[in-house]
Amino acid sequence: MPKIRDVETIEKEIKDVEGIEKPDKEKIESLKDELDTRKEINKEIEEKSIVKASDGIKVEKDKIYDTQEKLKGDLRDKDVRLKELEEKQNKINQEKVEKEKVEKIAKEKEENEKLEVSERISKIEADSRLEKEKMDLAFKKKDQEMKSELQKRDLNLYKQSLIATAKGQIIPELVEGNSEEEIKKSFENAVQRYKSIVENNEVKVKEDKIKQSKLPEASGDGKIESDSPPAGNDANSSGFKELSAKEIAKLTPDQFKKHKEEALAHVDKETAQA
Repeated sequence: MPKIRDVETIEKEIKDVEGIEKPDKEKIESLKDELDTRKEINKEIEEKSIVKASDGIKVEKDKIYDTQEKLKGDLRDKDVRLKELEEKQNKINQEKVEKEKVEKIAKEKEENEKLEVSERISKIEADSRLEKEKMDLAFKKKDQEMKSELQKRDLNLYKQSLIATAKGQIIPELVEGNSEEEIKKSFENAVQRYKSIVENNEVKVKEDKIKQSKLPEASGDGKIESDSPPAGNDANSSGFKELSAKEIAKLTPDQFKKHKEEALAHVDKETAQA
């Protein structure tokens, strides 16, 4: 049985024979017949293959269809199952959400209650601190007032004790100060001022006595003229009457105060004139 060659081999051989200088026409015709035969055989084979393939495709298609239908059925069952699972899961999720919501509300309520209690405690503590501060300030102020009063009393006692040591030879109103040092200094000044006034008074008294001891001279009209004031009147030209230490000692406090003011005014006036 001759070997059946393929189309490509036969066509190549035809080209080789036709390509020689003196080609064999009978061989060429024989090869062309073989080529036509081969092509017909290939065509039949191809047609049979197509039919067979078509039958196979139909069978495969039927199998695929059956598989698809089976898969669709399985898919429907899975969809139903999935839907049931989804509904169950949704129910679980809803219950979880409700539970979380209830827990959240309860937690917020608890936190709010704790916050309210904490705020109330903080307010009570703040009010207590404020009240304590007010009381501390009040006590401090009262303590300062008491200390100030005690200090004033002690200074006043110290002032009175110093004035008492002067045995009246002092101007009490000049004794003042906010400390023992200031009071002592003003006390010394008051004693010195008193001595100065007394000494000035004594000098004035002596001068007035000397003036009064002079004999009066008669004027042309027969009247007696004198440079000294009338007897029994110790007042000087300014209207101030000089007193001796004994006379000053006999004055009442009010009289002494008045006399002191007049004496001070008189001394200041004379000092300014000098």
